Amino acid sequence: MRTFFMIFGAALCLPVVTCARTWTDARGRKVEAEFGGETNGLVKLTLPGGKTVDYPLKDLSAADQKFVADQRIPEPAPEPVPATENFPVFDFGVPKVETAREASQWLHTWGTLAIQCPMEIQRAKFEKTFRPVLGVGRVLESLGLPQSTLPSAKQPLFIRLLASADDVAKAADQPQPSGVGLRTTGRIFGSIPFFDLGDGQKSGGIEQPGSADTRIAQASVGLHLRGWKPFLPGWIRAGIEEYANMLPMEKGWPQTAHARVAMKKVQASLVEKRTFIITPTLIDEVLSQPLAMIGTGESDRPHRTASLLTLFYLRHIHGDGKGEELRKSLAVLEPKVAAWLAYLSDAGRYEEVWEQIKADPSTIKEADGSYRFSSSYEVPITPQPPIEISDREAIIKGIGESFNTIFNGKAGETVITGLIKAGFTQGIAVDPAQIASFYQSGKAGEPGGYQPRDLTPDYSKARAPRPHPPIDQRAWPVSIVMGSQPPMPTQVASTGTSATYRLGNFEFETGPDLSVPLVREVGRVFVGMEEIFQRLPWDLPPIPPEGGKFRAKLYADVKDYAAIAPPLTSGFYSIKDKLFHVPYASLGMERDDKGRWSKTKDFNPDTLMHEITHMMMDHVVPVLPIWVAEGAAEYVETLPMKGGAVVMNEMPKALKDYILHMEGFQTRANSNYRYRASVSGLLNVLHITGKAWHNSVEQGRRVKPTMPSPAIARPATANTPPTGVLQPTERYPKDLTVKPVIVLPPDRQVVPVSFEPRIIGNSNDRAAMQHDLYMHSCLLFYYFMHLDNPARRGDPMLTFIDKASDFIEQFKLYEAAGKEYEKLFSFYRDAWDRFSLLPGVTRTGEGHISYPSHMVPPQPPDAPRAPFDKSKLPDEDITLSNLDTLIKGRTDDQLNKAFREGFARIGITIE
Repeated sequence: MRTFFMIFGAALCLPVVTCARTWTDARGRKVEAEFGGETNGLVKLTLPGGKTVDYPLKDLSAADQKFVADQRIPEPAPEPVPATENFPVFDFGVPKVETAREASQWLHTWGTLAIQCPMEIQRAKFEKTFRPVLGVGRVLESLGLPQSTLPSAKQPLFIRLLASADDVAKAADQPQPSGVGLRTTGRIFGSIPFFDLGDGQKSGGIEQPGSADTRIAQASVGLHLRGWKPFLPGWIRAGIEEYANMLPMEKGWPQTAHARVAMKKVQASLVEKRTFIITPTLIDEVLSQPLAMIGTGESDRPHRTASLLTLFYLRHIHGDGKGEELRKSLAVLEPKVAAWLAYLSDAGRYEEVWEQIKADPSTIKEADGSYRFSSSYEVPITPQPPIEISDREAIIKGIGESFNTIFNGKAGETVITGLIKAGFTQGIAVDPAQIASFYQSGKAGEPGGYQPRDLTPDYSKARAPRPHPPIDQRAWPVSIVMGSQPPMPTQVASTGTSATYRLGNFEFETGPDLSVPLVREVGRVFVGMEEIFQRLPWDLPPIPPEGGKFRAKLYADVKDYAAIAPPLTSGFYSIKDKLFHVPYASLGMERDDKGRWSKTKDFNPDTLMHEITHMMMDHVVPVLPIWVAEGAAEYVETLPMKGGAVVMNEMPKALKDYILHMEGFQTRANSNYRYRASVSGLLNVLHITGKAWHNSVEQGRRVKPTMPSPAIARPATANTPPTGVLQPTERYPKDLTVKPVIVLPPDRQVVPVSFEPRIIGNSNDRAAMQHDLYMHSCLLFYYFMHLDNPARRGDPMLTFIDKASDFIEQFKLYEAAGKEYEKLFSFYRDAWDRFSLLPGVTRTGEGHISYPSHMVPPQPPDAPRAPFDKSKLPDEDITLSNLDTLIKGRTDDQLNKAFREGFARIGITIE
C-alpha cells in the first residue's frame, strides 16, 4: 500500500486538477486529488495528471472520513412484507458423517441433503458450504412447488463430489468441464473445488460471478428442479431460476424477505444498461410459447427477465399477494413430478448396478456389445419412464393455458400494469409513447440510445511513416551467411515436458530432450533468418512484436500439434498470439541412441524459415495481400543454400527446382489433379482475396475472385429492417500457414521427400490446391521482384511493400474505427429489434415491416471512410488497395505476355 507521503510527494510536481479537493491524513499531511468513490474501506483518489491510487479510509482525517460517508448512497431498507414471506430460521439438526461402502468415502447427511465425498468435511465448513443448497429448497417451496416433490430427509438430495471439474464432466457425460453435472438418470456430481472444499482451490476453473454462496445457490436450483424439468413451461422454469438467483444471501441463506428490494435492483439494472425494455408484447411472446426453452445467453436475457417479472407478479402481487394462484397451478403437476422422481431414482440404481457389474474382473464383454457376468448378480431391469415425450408436451401446453386463463388473455398488459401499480416502474412500459421514447433516448453510441455519428478518423493524425531509402540505392547481397558460428541458445526454463531457450531476439519452446547439436542448429536458423532480413533490400527490419521476442513452439508429438493447428499444415504462424508452431516431423528429426531428438541427414529448416518470415513481416502483414505474405515466405524458403550460405545469383536455378518439386507433388498427390505453373494460375492468385484463398483450399478447386454482397445489409427503404449481419473487414480469416502436408495411411511408413518437410498430412485435392496457390504466389513474388523491371532491380515489388508499410499507421486508425462501427451497428440492430416490438409495428414478410407514420425507425450508421478508394477493390479486401502499383494499368492479356516473356528470360516456361 502506498503511503500518504508518497502520494503527496507525487502530486507536488504535477499541475493541480480542476474540481479536486484538499485531502488530509491523520497526521495532518495534505494532497490535492479528485474523489473517485470508496470500496471496502479504500478511497480512490485521482492525482493531478490522472494517476489513480487507493488509500485507506481509516488513515484520513475525521473531516475527510465524514465527507466520504456523506457521498455514500444508502442501501434501501427492505419494504414491509407479509409475515408469511419472512424467511424462517431453519433447524436441520447436526450434520452427520458416516463411512460409505467405499473405503475412502464419507457420507455427510444434513436435513434434506446427502453428500458423498472422498474426504471428511469439518462440521462448520460443511454447514457454511451447503446452507445455500438447503436454502434453495425452501425458496422453491415458498414459490409454490409442493413439498413432496422437493428433497426430504427420507429422499435427500444426493450429490457425489469428485476431485475436479473434468472428472464431473466425464461422470455426467458432458462435453465441457463443469462444477456441477447432472446425468439423464438423475445422478448428481459436483467438483470439490467448485464447492470451495479443496486446499485453497477456487471454483475449479468454472468461471461464475458472485460469491461462493451465490454460485452454489445458482447451481442448486437446477438440482432441485430435476424432477420438474419435463413438465414446466420454459418461462416458468426460467423465471424460477432467475428468482432464486436474484435473492440476496445472508450468512449463506437466500433471503426471500428481500425479494422486493432485489426486484427493484434488477429493474434499476435494466435502466442503467439500457439494453432492452419489458413490454406487454415481450411478456405475451414468452407466455405464448410454453414449449420453448429459454437459454442463458445474452440474447435470451430479455425473455428471462420477462419470465422473472411475470413469476414475481404471480407470487407477490396477483390476488392477495401470497401466490395462491401460482401454488394451485403447480400443485396440478405434483403426482407427475413424484412419478418422474421415482423413475430417476430407479434409473440411478440401475446405472449403479451396471457399474458394479462392469467393474467386476469376472465380467466379460461379448463381441456384440453385451456382457456375460457372474450369477451372483441379478439381471437389472431397465426402468421405463412413466410418461412419454409427446404426453409431456401436452401437459406443458395445458399448464401454459392455465396461466393464460389467470390473465384473461391479457398477460402482458396485466403483469406490467400490476407491477407499475405496486411501485415496480423501472425498465418496464405499457404506453406506446413511453416505449417508443426508450429506444430513441440515451447517450450516443450506447444500447437503447443509438445515435448515428461519423466514425471516420482524422487520418492526418497518423504517425508519419519511416522514410525508405531509394530503391536504386538498395544493395542486393551476393551471399548471406546463415549464422556460421552462432552462440548456443540459453535454456531459461525446464519442466518434465518442455524446455525453453533464448538466443538474442528469439525464444522457443521444445520438448525437454533435444540434443545439444540440434538446439544449436535451430538457433543457427533463427540467427540466420535475422541476417537475411537485415541484408535483403526489402526495408523490413526484423523488429520483435511489441518489443518482446520472436517466439516459436516445436512439438515432438504430432497429435499435440494437430490439436491446435489448421488442417493440412506442417507449421503455422498465429497472427493473434505472435507465435509460430512447428512439429518435429516437419524438420526431419528423430531419436538417437540415447533417446534424445537429433538431426538426421534429412534435416530441413524450410518450414522454420517460412514461418519466421511470417513472424518478421508481422507488422506489415495486415495490409499485404495473402499471396504476397505467402509468396514472400515461399521465396525465402526457396533461397539457394551452399555451405550454410545463401547464394543469390543461383536463385533462377533454385526456382526451377522448386517448380519441378511442386508440380511433381501435384501429380503424386492425385492423378486427377494436374495443375502446372500457368498464366491463368498467376492471374487468379494476383487478384485473389483472403476469403477466396481459403475457400479454394477448403473446396479443393480454384475459386475465381468475385464481387460478393456488401459487407453490411442496410434497409432498402425507410421501412425495411436490416436482414444481414455486419461482416468484419476481410483480411486473413485464418492464420497464415506454411506448405500443405499429407497424412499417409497407417500401413505406410513416413519417409522424407526431397525438397519438402516430412509428410504428416493427407493426400487429396485440398493439399494439391494449397500447393498450387503457394507455387503461383512464389512465382508472382519472384516475377515482380526480379523480372518485371530488370533495369530497376526489385521494382515494382519493393515499391509495393514500401507503400504497404507506409499505410500501416492509417490502417490501424481505420481498423479501430471499424471495430467501433461494428459495435455501433450492433446497437443499430438492437434498436431495430426493440422497434419491431412496439405497438402498431408488424412484420409484412420478405424482411419488411409496417409502422404508424408518426414513428421514426432507427437509421443505419455510416461506415468509416477508408484512406483509399474502396471502389477499386475486388470484394472488401483492403489489402488489394495498392495492387495497381504492380499491375500498372496493364490488361490481363498484357500481363499474360509479360509473365511468359519474363520467366522465359531465366529459362522457365509458363503454360
